[in-house]
Amino acid sequence: WDKFYYNNNNMPSITARNNDRELPKPRWEKMIIVGHSQGASHAAYLAQTKILPGAAFLSGPQDECQNCSPNTRFWIDEEFLTKEITAFAYGDEEGEPTLPIIEDNWKRMNVWSRPLRVINFLDNNGGYDVCKYPIVSTIPPSDTSLCTRRGHCSVAADQSTPYLNTTCGEIIPLYSLGVWTDLARVGQCDR
Repeated sequence: WDKFYYNNNNMPSITARNNDRELPKPRWEKMIIVGHSQGASHAAYLAQTKILPGAAFLSGPQDECQNCSPNTRFWIDEEFLTKEITAFAYGDEEGEPTLPIIEDNWKRMNVWSRPLRVINFLDNNGGYDVCKYPIVSTIPPSDTSLCTRRGHCSVAADQSTPYLNTTCGEIIPLYSLGVWTDLARVGQCDR
């Protein structure tokens, strides 16, 4: 973990946690932040306030200004210091009831080119580009899901994620075959 923190007093950062020493400072320039659901909002806030190599938001951010006039600005409208950002959500309001809020936030962030294009990763034979657009999936979540918002949960690694059964009896999460890897490479995007 030391590569992600500046060491203080040549102490391993993981052990420099007592009251008489300054805690280690994160090396934000070495961290790609990925968050799901509320974690997507945390990742978005860090991407807005820190210069990161990249950030990815799964099922979020879902923040909204309730009962505000339509032109009210809030934190999501401010400039983002991190430029290499991508996002992934379930693309159906039945499985992801907050999809309109998420897409509105993606627009408000002003990170992607205008007009905002949200690409379903199944379109164009999988020809999506996480560096250019946020992506959505309309692949139904697993029917073994216990999540009340199955689509919302399905884009992260849990029992809602759609999966493939191989002839060898393996169960492979569908998004592990490309989407999650592509999201994690967001730091290689060049905006």
